[in-house]
Amino acid sequence: MKKVLLVLVLLSFIFVRNTCFATTDELLENWSFTKDIAVSGNDLYASFYLDKDVYKNANSDLSDLRIVNEEGKFVPYYIVKANEDMKLHESYYASNKIFEFEKDNATYFDYKIVKTDNNLDVLGSSLRFTISTENFMKNIDIYGSFDGVEWDYIQSDKIYKIDNIIKEEVFLKDILRYEYYRIKIPNNLEAVSIKDLKLLYSKYALSKNTFEGKTRLSYSIETKDSQTTIKINNDSRLSIIDIYLSIKENFNRQYLVQSVISESSNNLISSGNIYNMQFKELSAVNTSISLINRPIKEQAFEIVILNKDDVELTIDNIEFTYQIDKIVFDSSKGNSFKLYFGNINSEKSPQYDIETYKTHIEGEAQGFCVLGDITELTSYNKEDRNSELNMKPIFNILLVIVSLILIIIILCRLKKTRDF
Repeated sequence: MKKVLLVLVLLSFIFVRNTCFATTDELLENWSFTKDIAVSGNDLYASFYLDKDVYKNANSDLSDLRIVNEEGKFVPYYIVKANEDMKLHESYYASNKIFEFEKDNATYFDYKIVKTDNNLDVLGSSLRFTISTENFMKNIDIYGSFDGVEWDYIQSDKIYKIDNIIKEEVFLKDILRYEYYRIKIPNNLEAVSIKDLKLLYSKYALSKNTFEGKTRLSYSIETKDSQTTIKINNDSRLSIIDIYLSIKENFNRQYLVQSVISESSNNLISSGNIYNMQFKELSAVNTSISLINRPIKEQAFEIVILNKDDVELTIDNIEFTYQIDKIVFDSSKGNSFKLYFGNINSEKSPQYDIETYKTHIEGEAQGFCVLGDITELTSYNKEDRNSELNMKPIFNILLVIVSLILIIIILCRLKKTRDF
């Protein structure tokens, strides 16, 4: 008798469990948008970059992203954020000045890079100088060498320090492996001296083209009370890291970048100077606003240019650069995949084991993926599904009641049979 009762209870539990608990397919109906993921290659892991559709419709922290295979099962993934990749792979090398000499009115500075590991190559993406001289502007020629004897020309650039306008870092055109650098300052009659040189390396500089995109956003310009306000509409909630203003006239003005909290409240994000000074013996240009240290994702933000007593600037065009995040997933978990996004109720990002060893995965080959067109779950399907989901609890309760009644009936009959 007890064995029969136990079997009945177990069967009832399994029945109730299968009818009451939501499946992955049911959970996916809480999402609003999907995109097909086209995978190429046979690598264990595959990756793709998010697009504007995803940023516009997903949660701002991307906590609602899910990758699903053809069986409707969630597939583990992790996100490589552009700014995270930059911070994880930044390094710098100190240097020792080994020689300084004059030749034909030019000053030469030779530096040897101090290696941090004798078994690894020296990698550099920019040179940063320390210069004690005030109020100068100089053209420089940069050379590189592997032995300090044979020198290769790399590029020419400018360095300057004019009041609050400073440029003491030169970005190299490629990732270089030289262990010696020579800086030539032609016509150095002012005796500008380089006190120190640091070589910086950023993996982000190597991969920035894949982690960045350029776009145009709608904006309006208004000048009032000696300041010009540029109101920008960032509907897609892109992570803006650089703003380029096309201005042809000569100027030097301070700017503020601030997010719009309300009509009467703003939050300061960045400030600095933009300038364009083109003269016969002076050429210094910086009309870009860098937000790399604090990307702005707000849908509404402003650039305020302080004109003082000058007339407003004529802004011909504004171009924006935004960061793009990469998604890496285990492509062995299925044959076809979809990206689901757009679920405001998904407040927490999923936690997968793959996150713990992503550093190793980033060092391996990855299959290349392309996101398809956006597909919105139709309102008909959503209403249909919501109606079905609303009826499901009632249906489940009825099933439980019927199951219990059947158990009672069977037990009563067993008792009668025993008594008989």
